[in-house]
Amino acid sequence: MRKPNPMMEITAKDMLDYIPEAIAKAADAAELQAAMALKARLEYVVERKLLCEFHGIRVFEHNGQRHLDLSNDVLNRLRRLDDNNSDSNREMVEDLTAIALMDSLQNERTMPLDGEKELPRGETAASVWAKTAVYRGFWSYILNRLAPKLKPLYTANEQVRKKHASRLKKEFAEAIDIISQNGGTGPHGAATLVKVQMPDGSARTATIPCLALREVCLMIRQNLVPPSKAELRRAIEAKWPEVTISTAAWAKVWKAAGIEWLGRRGQW
Repeated sequence: MRKPNPMMEITAKDMLDYIPEAIAKAADAAELQAAMALKARLEYVVERKLLCEFHGIRVFEHNGQRHLDLSNDVLNRLRRLDDNNSDSNREMVEDLTAIALMDSLQNERTMPLDGEKELPRGETAASVWAKTAVYRGFWSYILNRLAPKLKPLYTANEQVRKKHASRLKKEFAEAIDIISQNGGTGPHGAATLVKVQMPDGSARTATIPCLALREVCLMIRQNLVPPSKAELRRAIEAKWPEVTISTAAWAKVWKAAGIEWLGRRGQW
């Protein structure tokens, strides 16, 4: 068994040579499992084949399957894009949007006025229940989401109130910025929020720059070449039809996502 020169960098292949010894010396099942897991990871690193690399986005092939491998710069950019769009920030945008859109709901008189003993003509209890569902849902939404955020301002002690007020003002300010910009320059460039299905089946919101960087990675893995800006824009608009931002806003998306290096083919 060859030993690596201490003056040289130790490679994954060098480490793999020592795994049989580590397996043989495993003191218990936990150590054996850890050694076997390390062996599998090292084998992957040694055996994988680099198919392409573009600006820190690498695609490898191993056992007939393609795998993405992102540089630390790309990973950190993804984390920043995602972390800045916090759950509390998403909820606040949704809460304020729901309130703002209430006046667009059909304002039908479906309940008796004070002193009336009967429902309006042609209405039944079932029809009233159906027509008022959106209002019941709205108030449930406010009571369960927005009210708990405001309640500590009235019920907590002074120290907690001040701390909570500061956090709440920050959430309101960030949410208002996103809503007012409507595709302008928010914390990620374009501020439009869209729903994204997660691998576990749940749904969450994300900004367009975050989607754009993820889509670039997926398209490179599939095609082994980066898309043009026009191709990427069409792919995003096909998956999320609600994205209707301007060409100028798309330029801010590329900058915020760190993918200005993509080529241009056609109008984008």
